[in-house]
This record gives sequence, C-alpha cells and structure tokens, in this order.
Amino acid sequence: MAPMGRSDSHTGTSCGPKAVAALIKEVSNGILDNHVTPEQVKAKLESWDYISENLPFIGGATLPWGIKRALEKEGLSSEVRVGPRELCLQQYPFIALILQSGTNWHYVVVLEITDNTTILTSDGTMDSGEFLKKWGWSWYWGCHIVNREATK
Repeated sequence: MAPMGRSDSHTGTSCGPKAVAALIKEVSNGILDNHVTPEQVKAKLESWDYISENLPFIGGATLPWGIKRALEKEGLSSEVRVGPRELCLQQYPFIALILQSGTNWHYVVVLEITDNTTILTSDGTMDSGEFLKKWGWSWYWGCHIVNREATK
C-alpha cells in the first residue's frame, strides 16, 4: 500500500474509490445502482479531490474531502466526523481513514463490530485494538451515509 491510499500498480485505482464503491454496495439495498465500480467513482472525481498521479510517493491518493464528494456524486448524503471514535462507531457501515504503516494511509469500510475484539472491514477482519490504534492517527476520521435514500 502506498502513502495516503495511492493507486496500486495493478488497477490504477486507489483505496478511496474502492472504499466508496464498497460502501455504496453495502448500503444500497436496491435504492441505487449497487454495481458502481471503483473505476466509475474515480472517473467522477475532480482534480482537487485527489493528488495527481504524477507526484512521486503520494500521487494518486484520494483526499478526505474527495470521499464525501464522491458519495454525493452517487446521490448519497454523507457526513464526515473527526473526534471521539464513539460517534462513528454508532453508525456503521462507514469509511475510516487508518494509518496502515509508517506513512501509508488507507481507507477501509467498517462493516460490523462482531464482538468487543473483532472489527469486520472491507479488507477482512481486524483486531479491534489494532484497528483503533491505526484509526486514532487520523483523529478517528470517518464518513458515513446520513440518509440512505437516493438524492438524485
């Protein structure tokens, strides 16, 4: 994983658009087209929603406000929260920004808290202590759907 969710070399699509598509699929329930692909999400991003792929080390990363704007472009009203983790943990699924390792940031969708020790994310299960430590580096940045009804 590259810094701040930078595009991976296989698909050219960063974890930001992947997380948006995964969240849409999780919450759509037939309201929206739940076959939105990460590539479709990325194509709708404006130049100020991500860092140019031409920049070394950080290029291709989706900026945090780009996540919210991407959800809005898909017709979903969303809210970003930073601060006490309990606020986001009350309303899942949501997209969380975690420090993967070193300076590598990564967006994941928190799908479920299966028990007090396990969190189910779009990347698989994660120990809750490990997840909370990685998530804390972003001041518990989270983006969740406010209204699951399509706004389009």
